[in-house]
Amino acid sequence: MTFEALLRNLAPGGREFEHLCKWLLENVPEYRSQLKQVWLWNDWPGRRGRDIGIDLVAEDRER
Repeated sequence: MTFEALLRNLAPGGREFEHLCKWLLENVPEYRSQLKQVWLWNDWPGRRGRDIGIDLVAEDRER
């Protein structure tokens, strides 16, 4: 399946796409080497208040 076909098959609302992006950031070597941690917004320990459209939060390795 192509990436475009995968995107067409994702459910509206984006939750599956958010999980796919998180997985890619955690597993693709080019990103994994730069990122220390990736969270979905609801799982991020620094979350304060309601969802304002942020889906993913990442901490880079330089910190």
